[in-house]
Amino acid sequence: MAKRVLKRKIAIDAFISSTAKRAFTTCAFFAEAFDAKDRIIPVSRLYHAPP
Repeated sequence: MAKRVLKRKIAIDAFISSTAKRAFTTCAFFAEAFDAKDRIIPVSRLYHAPP
């Protein structure tokens, strides 16, 4: 999926993720594809956020 986003040449300044393990792992895959692992912002409040 990250490769599909890369192909569209979408600029991403930062990645914001829940601190949930699965969400953060997915975020890390995207950040790695964008060579932006240093731009992941974990936000614990998102873990129990309403839909």
